[in-house]
Amino acid sequence: MKYKLTLEYFGANFFGWQKQKGLRTVQGVLEETLKKIYGKEISVQGASRTDAKVHAHGQVAAFIPPFLNIGPHELKKALNRLLPWDVKVKDIQIVPICFHPVKDAKAKYYIYKIYNADYLSPFYYQRAYFVKEPINIFSFEKILKIFVGKKDFGAFCAKEDKEKKNTIRFLFDIFVDKSEENVIDIHFFGESFLRHQIRRIVGTALACYFKKIKAEDILKAFETRETMPYSVPGEGLYLMKVFYEDIYEKV
Repeated sequence: MKYKLTLEYFGANFFGWQKQKGLRTVQGVLEETLKKIYGKEISVQGASRTDAKVHAHGQVAAFIPPFLNIGPHELKKALNRLLPWDVKVKDIQIVPICFHPVKDAKAKYYIYKIYNADYLSPFYYQRAYFVKEPINIFSFEKILKIFVGKKDFGAFCAKEDKEKKNTIRFLFDIFVDKSEENVIDIHFFGESFLRHQIRRIVGTALACYFKKIKAEDILKAFETRETMPYSVPGEGLYLMKVFYEDIYEKV
């Protein structure tokens, strides 16, 4: 059998999810903590390779326990006692040995947060992207809707993904609202995402909103696949949920 973990973490102190020698990563910290509990090396698979500074409310990971004398409830308590403050386990479930957190995922839900005011609140430092100029969320959403659908996002992803991967992705929907007075939330629902895709979409949409480029330039980029140079930092991005069953289940 396998254990499926749902995690949340504050990404500002991590160099992303994936384990890297000499760097503090979420996967690395989680595997080190599991080793303390089991006394053996544990290999953990993650659903999303979140980048440096990116946060998560619903990252999913899985591993095969070396022995079965620690149940999900006891393991959750042990992990949360030993893990640092910036990463915690929300839930642990027993799943079939064939479960794969990446290959079995049906969809992913992200939010990108923009703090839109004349100053950055200290409570949103490293938790949102600061934009001083006023943004009308209805006009901004119209621009973002250009990216919805099944398209080639080769112009809106990291160079290594553009060169090595199929860059066609199905983006189900994007919508914009405000979770607080000065906080703009951009909601992304998609089958899967390329590296830096969301950050480049937001950066390009902002460039269009502030009239640095035109909507026609975005449409042209889908055809030419020439990389658009606009992006935003990882600190505003949150992995909210990975769907494994019905994508219309309650978020």
